[in-house]
Amino acid sequence: MKKSIFTAIVLAIILASNIFCTAQADNNSVATGGLDYLEKTFPKLTNLYREELIKYPAHYIFAIDVSGTMNQYEEMVVNSIIPFFNALPNGDCVDVIPFGTEALSSMANYSGVIDSQVKTALNQNIKRLYNDPSYPDGFKGYTDIQKAIEAIAKIIQATREYKVNVIVILTDFRNDVKGDKPSEHKFSESQLKKMNEIIGAATNDTYTRAIALELPVDQSKPGYCLKQLKSDVFPTRGSGLEIVSMNNPGQMIGQWFDRLKREIMVTKLRAVIDLENRTEPITLKTDIDIDGNTKAEIHWTPSKLYPTMRIDSTYLAKNGFLFINNKENFQDTQETDLKLDLGKVENNSYGFHHLKDSLNLGILLPTPYDDELASLGVKKPLPNTKEGIDKFLFTFFFPLWVCCLILALILAYIIWVLSAVRRNAKYDINADVSIYDAEDEKIGNTKKPSGTYHLKVGKGGSNACGISDAEWQFEINRVKSNPFTPWAKPHFEWHKTQGTVYSGKRKADASGILDKNSNSSVRLTCCDNEGEKSHTIKIKMKED
Repeated sequence: MKKSIFTAIVLAIILASNIFCTAQADNNSVATGGLDYLEKTFPKLTNLYREELIKYPAHYIFAIDVSGTMNQYEEMVVNSIIPFFNALPNGDCVDVIPFGTEALSSMANYSGVIDSQVKTALNQNIKRLYNDPSYPDGFKGYTDIQKAIEAIAKIIQATREYKVNVIVILTDFRNDVKGDKPSEHKFSESQLKKMNEIIGAATNDTYTRAIALELPVDQSKPGYCLKQLKSDVFPTRGSGLEIVSMNNPGQMIGQWFDRLKREIMVTKLRAVIDLENRTEPITLKTDIDIDGNTKAEIHWTPSKLYPTMRIDSTYLAKNGFLFINNKENFQDTQETDLKLDLGKVENNSYGFHHLKDSLNLGILLPTPYDDELASLGVKKPLPNTKEGIDKFLFTFFFPLWVCCLILALILAYIIWVLSAVRRNAKYDINADVSIYDAEDEKIGNTKKPSGTYHLKVGKGGSNACGISDAEWQFEINRVKSNPFTPWAKPHFEWHKTQGTVYSGKRKADASGILDKNSNSSVRLTCCDNEGEKSHTIKIKMKED
């Protein structure tokens, strides 16, 4: 007896293990099969998100119109949706919302987390979807689409752990509400706003793919509302509301479910990417000097999908000013805190200008996955940022400090020139002139001519420098400096006008220079042309 019990327990354990392994193998085969397709089609992205793809559960929500007008589609819908359920990997969640006059969102027969038992139950229960005896009286009499939308939002809100939601709505989209007069009508603005708010709140921070299967119906009917749902209810996040036309429902419903079955892993990949297809706000702090030279401090946050950033361009919003980009600094980078020389702001005309504008920074997110993202229909974010500017700028060939330096030098030169002109005008003789006879006896007192720029010494001399018996003469004249070379100084020049001049025992030149600023002096022996009647003249220049 004990041996029989032991044998039974062992067999039970083996059987349970086989069931578990089979279920696990089935689940892995679905996931692996999907990954095989992704690895061929999107190899780089699949490798990047492999772990998330295997572990990421998806939530499939089917809102199916089972009102009387939809009975004609029963067989094709049921026969198409069962293979789809069978293709789902374990861990995914399914909720089927039958709706008509009401929308039933809490029917256990049509929902569950996928495993082998749930698949079996769904396959059995879905067969009575259109004629479930548990439906309340009058359930199939009308088509209240707003209640269906509210039921979808309610289910998503109750299952927030699922970040991937795939919504499929199958109806003729003729809004027909019990109790309204007329019963068939489009949505009012307030109804659209309410539905938009509840769907937006439910799908926030999730990837939601919403699909409407459009049947061949008369769109001129007063209650036809598909266009309203697309434009005003479903948010633009993700793909919005996709409309799939079913011109030939008998063939196309089954074909579409087959395609959706193949796209399960692609949808998950798209969902995983969509959740990361965003960037944190990029902060920009600029420092623009008076000449428009622009430096910036930039902070950004890399992500798994976008680990690299590149500045594409810097530009101003308004006309009149031009931003010259320093492209050498616009390189791919993974640094989170950047200090860059962005370039220079210039105006179309020279001078000072008031810049009140915003400096815009164009950002690119280069990745090795660009081709695959494009194939998935993923639009990369453009995380541009800007900062307001309100300051005066100077535009010219040279920086402002150079222009100021040049102007200062010009002004200093002008002042220097004016001072040279003034100096020339006031540069008069100030000297001690002593005259000696041939025996080196001083003749009279030392002469101190001043207040003149011209002096004659000797015959016909001026300022008491004349000698009555002299047969010689020389003059001292002021030589002005060129005021435009103000570093040159004026001086005095003597030159012989009569007789002969000796410096020492040597016959001197006919002229010479005297500079009072250096207290220069000269001793000359002057005589007539025959060397007679000589005198010695000693002239010492003095500073004023």
